[in-house]
Amino acid sequence: MSAFLCRLFVQDELKSGLDILLKKEDAHYLKNVLRAETGQDLRLFNGKYGEFSGEVLEISKNSCVIHVKSLLRPQASPPPITLYFAPLRQNRMDTLIEKTVELGLLEFRPILTDFTQVRKINIERIQVQIKEASEQSEQLHVAKISDPVKFDHVLKQKNLWICDESRTGNHILNMNPPEEIHLVIGPEGGFSSREKELMKNHTKVSLGHSILRAETAAICAIGFTNYLLTKS
Repeated sequence: MSAFLCRLFVQDELKSGLDILLKKEDAHYLKNVLRAETGQDLRLFNGKYGEFSGEVLEISKNSCVIHVKSLLRPQASPPPITLYFAPLRQNRMDTLIEKTVELGLLEFRPILTDFTQVRKINIERIQVQIKEASEQSEQLHVAKISDPVKFDHVLKQKNLWICDESRTGNHILNMNPPEEIHLVIGPEGGFSSREKELMKNHTKVSLGHSILRAETAAICAIGFTNYLLTKS
């Protein structure tokens, strides 16, 4: 296995010269999924201090000691993008989580709308998905996810950009991004008439001429927004 191929998010403090004992689940992942061995070089990040090189000093079935070596990349701020989305069926939800994490958003906030079909989600499972996607996509942070909330409460948030399937709003690429961007993706059946009335004074944005599935809309919206932030 080549140097620095393994990459692992840890909760521990990271500082050159430290030896850290990984949690049981991280040790299991490193040994049984990443197939690391004693002497293996790897990369470590914790979302606070940047990315460090490290070396496996000891590894067993449920235990692993890592020696932290040198700083590879300083910590960078993630894009200030929060995604509000109605939960989807599992395979589509997996796509949404994985791909939007790869694009580097800051936070997921599931919402319950009038037409939301999936009303319970496994937060613990999703947190594992987020962590693994962050490790694989070279992110220096791990996005947060909160418990689902009713859409009506979300409408109190400022700087909402509601991705409108009616395509009446300005194209998102023509918008001027605020300091924090809160993107809203509707449920599979769209917003109800009641919800459309409630959100009539909020900013609507278009993602183009096509009607997109929810997971596709989320990926496009974050990709477009990242481009806007790069330009600004």
